[in-house]
Amino acid sequence: MQEEMVQSPGRTALRNFMAKKLSVAGMIVFIAIFLFIFITSFFLPFNKMFIDSTQTNIPPSRDFLALPANLARNARDVAFGPTFGAGIDNNGRLYLWGTTHGTSVRVMTDYPRNMGTLKLVAAGLDHISVVADDGQVY
Repeated sequence: MQEEMVQSPGRTALRNFMAKKLSVAGMIVFIAIFLFIFITSFFLPFNKMFIDSTQTNIPPSRDFLALPANLARNARDVAFGPTFGAGIDNNGRLYLWGTTHGTSVRVMTDYPRNMGTLKLVAAGLDHISVVADDGQVY
């Protein structure tokens, strides 16, 4: 009893921790994983563009969050690609926002303008597909 009174609380906690072999083994595994991650990152640096090719030449921005105001409370269908979004309102109009390979989607002009009333939209890594009321797919 007298020895415990002289011993500090930190030393008591350390002694109790070291007495449990499973806790010591868990701490060793945690430190090994931590060191492995930091040491290997010096030899194999992380290259985001190599892993996710859809992010190549895309500057950091908040364009992906810029939902058009006309679509905000009037959306029929919304779909998302990796850096852009596409939506159709209840009137059948197409809205685009975000970026594609460094270019704003809002200035994208290579889609037909006379598609009629649209009802469904789908987006993938590099495409947007829409279905009109008459069943035509664009």
